[in-house]
Amino acid sequence: MSIDRNALLAAIAYADDDDQTPWMAFADWLEEHGETVAAAFVQDSREFPAVQGITLLNWERYRPIVARLQLPPGIEGPIEGRAGSVRVTLPIRVFMRWALAHRNVDWPVMIHIQIRSLSELEETYVFLRDFSQPTLRIGLILYLTCNSQVMKVLAQMSELVAMEFRDPFEAVQREPMPILPRLQSIILNHDAITADTFASLIAQPMLKSLTFMNVRRPILPMLETIREAKSLRSLWVDSQQSLPSTMLQIWTQSLPLERLTLHGFNPLNDRELTMLRSCPRLRDLSMAFMNLSGVRDPGPIAEFRLLERLDLSGLRHSISPAMLTTLAGLPRLTELSLGYNEHLTDSALIPLMDLSNLRILHLHGSPRLTGKCVPILARLRSLRGLDLTGSDGIRLRERELLRRVLPGCVILPIGR
Repeated sequence: MSIDRNALLAAIAYADDDDQTPWMAFADWLEEHGETVAAAFVQDSREFPAVQGITLLNWERYRPIVARLQLPPGIEGPIEGRAGSVRVTLPIRVFMRWALAHRNVDWPVMIHIQIRSLSELEETYVFLRDFSQPTLRIGLILYLTCNSQVMKVLAQMSELVAMEFRDPFEAVQREPMPILPRLQSIILNHDAITADTFASLIAQPMLKSLTFMNVRRPILPMLETIREAKSLRSLWVDSQQSLPSTMLQIWTQSLPLERLTLHGFNPLNDRELTMLRSCPRLRDLSMAFMNLSGVRDPGPIAEFRLLERLDLSGLRHSISPAMLTTLAGLPRLTELSLGYNEHLTDSALIPLMDLSNLRILHLHGSPRLTGKCVPILARLRSLRGLDLTGSDGIRLRERELLRRVLPGCVILPIGR
């Protein structure tokens, strides 16, 4: 493997997740060196980087790369492939064995290392310090209380790009987080954290993505400080208490958001949907498992001209025809999830025929769909992935008809 390829992989590892420049340079290098299939794969994967796709289909697409890297099986579900990169979660010892056996990694890889004790964290620090592999992106998943000793070790791990905090005891996190120059993603799995410690997370200079799960306490002043993370592009706050509209207004007016999950604002209303106009760069929007009955005018959605992915799974009521009709005005909409909507009917899918660029459609777990929706789905000529798992009203012969009409589309479940 030439130094040029190493340099390109290192550039991808150090770059912002959404920076296309090093990826396109990597695709050009592959093309110039005869790896035309790999080059086309990179270009296709990065065309719509917000698209998540169907896990099973992603696995099939990335299988040759995973085999080439000889990655060990992940311990939290299958190895994940998305936007050109391969991601896997491994225990520290498994990661060490793989890293020592594969010193020349020739594809962008993100490794999430599970840490369950201070000694494991210290061992990880020493290994990463002595094992130079600049082409890897490294994140940690911490299953321990982050006391001063833990923070002291983390302060020395400048290569980290992602952190996830999963303290099983949910001890209140009081120690401030050290500044990590490459840290782009933080996931908090509980709200046992002081305001000062939360502020130290928000202060990370390269922070692009924040996920805050299981918010049970009334911590609105803390949540309001998210506005200070000026580089934040992806935000998911999963609150068990409905958050006030003013919070959404603060975030949308203060942050250059490109990915947003609205679970904390349930039920959603017209006023809150209108607030999203302050996010003209929005590419990924999730309103899954929400109550949208208060949205009388879905018109503002049509203004998200860059939207690539929309998740309307598991809504607590039927999806209005106006909502789906509005989607026809989204020129870059590539992935749409309507799964687990028990009220979704065949006729409700008619507006989808205008989505000429739709590549991925999730209709899994929709029991009211029947073979009558097949002519509608057959019009979606750009589809590459269609998930009908659990939508048993569409019979086997009707699925086979779809496969003949859409030969470039993989339809799940396969063979059923």
